Amino acid sequence: MRTLRSVLVVGGVLLGAAAAHAACSGDCSGDGAVAVNELVLGVNIAFGSAALDQCGSFDVNGDGAVAVNELIGAVNNALDGCNGSFAGDYSGRVTFDATYSGIINLTAQSNGQVSGSLLVASGAALRAVGALAGLSFTFPLGGVSVALAGTVVDPSSGGFEVMGSFVDAAGQTVPVVISGNFPGPTGSAAVNVYVGTDPPFSAMLSPGMLATPSPTPRPTPPPVNGPRIAYAGGAPSHIHVINVDGSGDTQITTSAGNDSNPAWSPDGARIAFSTPDSENRHIGIAVVNADGSDPRLLFSDETFLDYFPAWSPDGSRIAFTAGGGDAVDVMNADGSARHRLVTKSGGESYGHLSWSPDGSRIAVQSTRPRDSGHVREEIWVMNADGSNFVRLTTNEVEDNHPDWSPNGLSIVFGREGVQGGVYSIKPDGSGEKRLIFDSFTFGVSSPNWSRDGQQLAYQTLFGLKITDANGANAVTVPNTNFIADFDLR
Repeated sequence: MRTLRSVLVVGGVLLGAAAAHAACSGDCSGDGAVAVNELVLGVNIAFGSAALDQCGSFDVNGDGAVAVNELIGAVNNALDGCNGSFAGDYSGRVTFDATYSGIINLTAQSNGQVSGSLLVASGAALRAVGALAGLSFTFPLGGVSVALAGTVVDPSSGGFEVMGSFVDAAGQTVPVVISGNFPGPTGSAAVNVYVGTDPPFSAMLSPGMLATPSPTPRPTPPPVNGPRIAYAGGAPSHIHVINVDGSGDTQITTSAGNDSNPAWSPDGARIAFSTPDSENRHIGIAVVNADGSDPRLLFSDETFLDYFPAWSPDGSRIAFTAGGGDAVDVMNADGSARHRLVTKSGGESYGHLSWSPDGSRIAVQSTRPRDSGHVREEIWVMNADGSNFVRLTTNEVEDNHPDWSPNGLSIVFGREGVQGGVYSIKPDGSGEKRLIFDSFTFGVSSPNWSRDGQQLAYQTLFGLKITDANGANAVTVPNTNFIADFDLR
């Protein structure tokens, strides 16, 4: 833990606790509080009967005068404490190397609580800053979003400290600490960004929030022979590939038990799926080429029951549920570096997963928090390191099978019940709307985007249907009755 009150070194400059800026508005003595006599002095300065240099902290905007709104701010500081003078939004940028950079967004509350995030993005998905700079960590491929929380620990200077963590590319938990002084309503202030045990990086905080980068989908090569569907079907079920016109149905797996949950790799060359071992005792994640060649079990352990594989956008990692839905794990696409993202804490379960196009977040269906006597699936979003779980839907019916749109702007999912169908929602939980309702198919489930974002596919009792992106012009895919699950690309 770094102690904020110790001297900080930023870019070779020593910063003491009070060096960032003066005390809060109206705090003439610098003791971290605004007294009645200081308020009286402020009124006299405003009316010209006292000189501004007797208490320059009243002049918040630096225009050489004290206005009514500045007096009101000082009164609020007298009532609520000086933390309130730093309440607001702040942001800054931090550069880690030529590849990785970060955006810091923080919100300080009047009660001294501070929250926000560090979003690290990469312009080259296959580079890892730790390996390049000889540091103790390696950012996940493509970047990471780190949730931060902390407090204003020095009201007189705006000194703060926030903390968070992420799981790096090697599977280790890396702490993140940002400390320094808030600049107040104007100006800027240098802060330190500590990652792991390495020397700090520097950043400048300023009032206001920076817009985080809009998700940009990675280019996906067109599939061989046009759009295709991978599905699980038969008894026992195996993975098949079929054209969207119902032709060319080809079985590509032949395991001892039921294969399920097919998921196309981003380049369309491979399919990940859940499969039993040779003795049909436990379930693992395997990959196979799209033509059925080179099947490989990625991770083998009798204690695991792994389902719902989901490829990261760059194809380097696969997230999946473990323990029959008790947890969410992730591993490299070759089966190495398996580690846990989310662990069951209250009896909840986890299901279908979908990565955001920029690789920073994962949508998941889950029963957390589990209601007593009522298990209900909802749609959640978490950071790709397993942090910052946010629920998007809240209903008395089940929502399932989230799938992130290729442009990153929405998530589609299936809903059961009389109002069931295919719905879409924005990643922040707003803008929910129903795209598809088909009362004659005995339920609609498992919506799935095409890789170009131009079409949606979904499952009905009578077969798969494909529509335009807005849910219009539905066409049934022949020869897809009673299939278990599928993936369109």
